[in-house]
Amino acid sequence: MAHKTVKIADNPDLMTGDEFAGDIGVNPKTLQRWAREGRGPRRVRIGNRIYYFRPEAQAWLESQFTAIA
Repeated sequence: MAHKTVKIADNPDLMTGDEFAGDIGVNPKTLQRWAREGRGPRRVRIGNRIYYFRPEAQAWLESQFTAIA
């Protein structure tokens, strides 16, 4: 069976820590701290880089909202 290589840059379901930090308006070091503390969305290391799954990051972000009465 042949293996298909998918470039990370071509995978729309993955985003870098810098992209995610920019999307939510925090410093990338904040994401590193959250990871050490067990907070934030799940992340994956591919090679020496950290990536976030876009759908999971979106779901985590939505879970942070609370209704204001």
